[in-house]
Order: sequence, then structure tokens, then C-alpha cells
Amino acid sequence: MLEPAIIRRVYRRRVVVLAYHCVLRNPDAVTPRSGIPLVSFLEQITWLERNGFHFISGASLERYLLEAGELPACPVLITVDDGFRNYALEMLPVFEAHNVPSILFVTTDYLDQKRPYSFVRWRGEPARAHDQFLSLESSELVQLARHPLVEIGAHTCSHPNLRALPPAEAQREILDSKIRLEDLLDRPIRYFAYPYGESSDALRQFNSKQFRLGFSVKQGTNGRSADPHLLRRNSLGMRKRSLRLLRAYDALRVLDGFREK
Repeated sequence: MLEPAIIRRVYRRRVVVLAYHCVLRNPDAVTPRSGIPLVSFLEQITWLERNGFHFISGASLERYLLEAGELPACPVLITVDDGFRNYALEMLPVFEAHNVPSILFVTTDYLDQKRPYSFVRWRGEPARAHDQFLSLESSELVQLARHPLVEIGAHTCSHPNLRALPPAEAQREILDSKIRLEDLLDRPIRYFAYPYGESSDALRQFNSKQFRLGFSVKQGTNGRSADPHLLRRNSLGMRKRSLRLLRAYDALRVLDGFREK
């Protein structure tokens, strides 16, 4: 087909970052509305793999943006927000089967708490949410952090809209989540995802001193001169080929030298 060839040409030197939350075997049960069917998730990963895209790690993107490193053609980074147990139970086996690195962004207040996330929109009554849609246990996160395909990032303590908080409180949400993860995992936490994608110049300036990369939910792709603390991410929904929709956001970026960001 012509379309995959066109997409590969457009994204040959653009970094696509995809954002997920969880996958659903039974979307009609009490599950997060942000989840997608497992079959759709499998189709998307397989489609990307078969059509010339190359999965990269957060560390590879970090070196590319901050240390003039190189990336393969058509690079794709997978990110997963919030820290559901579903990541370990359903998503990681897919990543292992296809050798896909991913960054898991963890909302730290919910670790070890057997209660539904208050900020998640649910299908059904959240008090009856399945165990895999509760947060990871600390011990599970420690094991995940040792996995060669898993990188851990911070996603605040309680998942607030940071722009709606007083500056000191917003900074505390960011820094406390980073400190808790570093203490638990005994390693630096270099990546951060803004809850709801909400950021500001002041927050980005603060985060630039705490993290190497920061991720928004602003649609589009990332060139070498992209702001490393406001990287674009995309949610594909349930369509395996909805990557084609990204072209609308990058119509003026087909030639990297014309508009690199």
C-alpha cells in the first residue's frame, strides 16, 4: 500500500510519542474510560512494527535531544500514564513479545492503596473496579524498574491540574513524587508527564532543573530542536491506523529543515 510508505517518509526524522493508560479485555466491565481494547492495542503495536517504525527508549530520546545522539528512522516512543497494575499484567507481556521499551509514569499517592484513582473517569461504579485497575504495589514497581524494557517516570503525587494550584503546591506535587520514586527505586527519575498535559512557563522552568524530559499531551511529533520539557504526545484511540491522523498536525513539518520543531 502507498499509505505506509508516505507515512514512513513523513516521520522518518520525526519522533512520535504515543500515550496510553491501560488496555481492556472487557471494556463493558468497570474499567477506566481512558483504556482501549487489548485487541486494538495489539493491532497498533503490530502495525507500527510491520510498517517500518522503530521503537525507542526514553534514554534514546534523551540522548537524541540533549546529547546530539542518533535515532533510527521513524522512531516511536511508547508511554503509559498513571501506574495501573494493568501495565504489568496486560501491557508488559505485549511489550516483551515485540521488544518494545516504554516509560511508565506513576502517580505516587496511590501506590499500595487499594482504592480507585479519584481522577479517573470510569465505566460503572469505581468502588467495584477490578484489581488490575488499581495502583501498583511498591514491591511490584521495584520489580518493574529492574526490567530492561521498563523506564519509570514521575506523574505527580495526586494527579492535579498543576496550573490550577499555587506555585509552591504545584512544585511540591512534582518534587515529592520524584523524591518518593527515587527513594523507592534507588535511581534517578529523569522523566515527567504533566497530568492532563497542563503546564506553564514557570512549571517548565522548574522541571528543567528536576528532569531531563517532560511530556505534554499536545498533539504532533518532535524534531531534534523540540523543547525537551514540553514534548508532544498522541493518543491513537482504537484505530490501528490512526497514526495517519498525525499528518494533519505536521503538514508544515514534512521538510525537517523547514520547521524543525
